[in-house]
Amino acid sequence: MSHQADTPEFMHVLGELIDLSPELDGGGLHKRLPIPWYQRAPLGLLSETVVFVSLQYSTKDENEQPKLGDLIVSVIDPTRTILRINIRRNEATGAVDAVFQDLQPIFADNHLNIALAETVTTGSRANHDLSLTTELLVEMNDEQVEALANNIQDLLSGDEEPCQVHIQKPLDRLVWLGKGVVRNGYLCDCDWHSAIQDRFSLKNEAISRAVVYSDQVARLARFVFPAEKAMTISIEHADVPGALDKLTSALKECRLNLLSTLLRRGGVTYGNASLISVCEVEETSDIRTMDEIRDEVTHAIRDISLEFRPGVPHIREARKPQSVVMARHPEDRVIQVPQRLRSSVRTVRNACDGRTPVFLSRRFTSDSYRSRQVARIVRDVLEDHGFEPVEAHPDPLDENPTTIEQVEARLWASDLGIVLIVDSEDVDPFSGNLAHEYGFLHGQDKPVVFLVDKPLVNTVNSTFVTNLQGLVVVSFAAGDGAYDKDDSQSVEVKLSEWLKRAGERLKKDT
Repeated sequence: MSHQADTPEFMHVLGELIDLSPELDGGGLHKRLPIPWYQRAPLGLLSETVVFVSLQYSTKDENEQPKLGDLIVSVIDPTRTILRINIRRNEATGAVDAVFQDLQPIFADNHLNIALAETVTTGSRANHDLSLTTELLVEMNDEQVEALANNIQDLLSGDEEPCQVHIQKPLDRLVWLGKGVVRNGYLCDCDWHSAIQDRFSLKNEAISRAVVYSDQVARLARFVFPAEKAMTISIEHADVPGALDKLTSALKECRLNLLSTLLRRGGVTYGNASLISVCEVEETSDIRTMDEIRDEVTHAIRDISLEFRPGVPHIREARKPQSVVMARHPEDRVIQVPQRLRSSVRTVRNACDGRTPVFLSRRFTSDSYRSRQVARIVRDVLEDHGFEPVEAHPDPLDENPTTIEQVEARLWASDLGIVLIVDSEDVDPFSGNLAHEYGFLHGQDKPVVFLVDKPLVNTVNSTFVTNLQGLVVVSFAAGDGAYDKDDSQSVEVKLSEWLKRAGERLKKDT
């Protein structure tokens, strides 16, 4: 029947081997785990999603000691029985609501909760398909679960409106269950490394890499830890019958165990396909080096008949976590926050409490009334518009001057920038620091403006930024008009106008 638990269903999103060496993240990968963006997206693992994290053992050795199996991440409690319900209805207003109305009594009576739900119009608007992932909140034996699945199927099935109910039993062979939070592409707040080490006798190298795949049917991500010698092999070849057999046979002859295999047509020459396989040398007695295995694979693929057009295999051991946690456009040139600044940048961003940080670049050595008044107005205007002013000014209670690292962290953390140039009698309004800070923000394509006292506009345009193209210069009124919010040339009015434009650009960019 369609709801039998032993009916296999497969829909996996595969990936490559990922390096989990703790030194890549200053030891941080013992406390967090990268989840590739292409695994998170179909599972709905948005940032700040709370998830269950569990460990399975695979088999037991001759001493009845369990061997490490998989690490599993899911929004669904793996200890619960799941009923997956697939329903098709004729497309009509109220079709979805009618299903929920029909299900409500039986769900309430049996403590069945809808954990995940997807509905979509299909068949050129003829049908509406519903997929419900439900979890039993109470204990039931197999006969009771089977009867419940039968009742749901009988309730919702019609001659032209089918329903299928699949039973997914709780995960077996669990040795640990915890929780974590998905945050910016990483599983955080979960000491997965200690959980493994406390239960299995393993060297750190044994869990320093993993191949990750997401099971779209069971709604979970699996981390599979390969043998010591493992690699990802990519081979472009002719998209013809028999090619896959030739390639996998060649890998078998090289004594490689295939952990995952993906055949795809994307990203290669027309008429070709690409095989991507994560492989391992399963036998611990195998003394071949990685270089010897690479040579052996290369020769084995090269010996395949030319009618299959086998390309030179691309073999790599593992990808770095930062290369898989976020999607990247092929034309992007991404510069990541340096490791030494990441903690400071997070501190600055967290202090903004959700407001958009704006770096305010100005001369701190000026103590004139005008400098202080204009800076105060700028800060007030930013806060009134939902922004957070970020400054790298020296702490008057600290004997140490502001360091370049403090300035850099605030520049990295900010989404916009304001270079404030005020006509002050006590100091030169220009400095090398202002140029450096503007160049940093402009080089990252962040919206940045020169907010200039009107008497200095010509000087700014002719000397300070003579060769810069696309420079945004906004001037405010000389004299007391700068402080009068009713003056169309005041600091408040001119800055507010620019913030509106800059905010629209930020929304467009994101």
